[in-house]
Amino acid sequence: MKPISPEWLKELLLSNGFDEVTETGDWLNTLCPFHDDSNPSFGIHKHTGGYNCFSCSAKGSFDSLAEYLGIDTSAIPQLDVPEAHRLKKIANSAIKENRELLYCKKRFLNVGPNMRMVTDYLEERGISPKVAKLLGVGYITHYKRFKKRAVFPIYDRDNKIVWYEGRAIENSITPKYLRTVGKKTGTLYPINLFKKVDTIIVTEGIFDALKLISWGLPAVCCFGKTLHREQVNQLSAFLKVYLCFDNDKAGRAGLLEFIKGYDLFEFPCVFYSVQLPNKYKDVGDIESKEVFVKQLIRAKVLGQ
Repeated sequence: MKPISPEWLKELLLSNGFDEVTETGDWLNTLCPFHDDSNPSFGIHKHTGGYNCFSCSAKGSFDSLAEYLGIDTSAIPQLDVPEAHRLKKIANSAIKENRELLYCKKRFLNVGPNMRMVTDYLEERGISPKVAKLLGVGYITHYKRFKKRAVFPIYDRDNKIVWYEGRAIENSITPKYLRTVGKKTGTLYPINLFKKVDTIIVTEGIFDALKLISWGLPAVCCFGKTLHREQVNQLSAFLKVYLCFDNDKAGRAGLLEFIKGYDLFEFPCVFYSVQLPNKYKDVGDIESKEVFVKQLIRAKVLGQ
């Protein structure tokens, strides 16, 4: 069967008893019809109709779902051949992404004998056990790709896991960072913890953000020097946003790219630039909260 129209599919679900259907990338999310679901865990691919539940592991084709629910699909609007080929590639990529994500969810632990290795490493990096527990940091068992890595479940703003980020515990292990497959341009970590604050600090790296959180400061990382539109839209929910990129050529280029790429007056928040003293490459090099707060106070408003 050719890929189907996502608009038609969404309307079909809403008209057949699915009270709320949200969208995340190529997936429609709703409550699972196969178990007593209170937190939407049922994903239906927009173009293939294939489904997958991350709670009860139900999965199958659009035809089997329609048959189970008794839905009439006799008039399915389908897409033309070139578009069908393009979307087939997208669908295959999404299936691969969800397969690995589900595999890791089943093997992720934050208790057990290997946790000592993880917590010891985090403490060496200045991350307190309290923060590690708050973030649910752990490890993945029986998966060679993530062996000897501290693994972070990366949540979106709605508390849904979108990928796992593994940091090598030993310097001999490469690459240093490893993620489950898929596109990762719209997430700020851990944005889900800061829904009730009006100020946020943005860093490039995950450990920079976690160090600030250990100091009691609200911080997220953007996973690199580029802030994408979806990330900027999420930041606009705050009143004050402090950008603290790495104190190197790439970090300065990222800040300049942000200033040039967006009309800062378009957003309701105020963006600030935090400039670190020359002797610090990034937040990880700073020895105390007091030193960082001094730089925060000196931050300059962008766009003026």
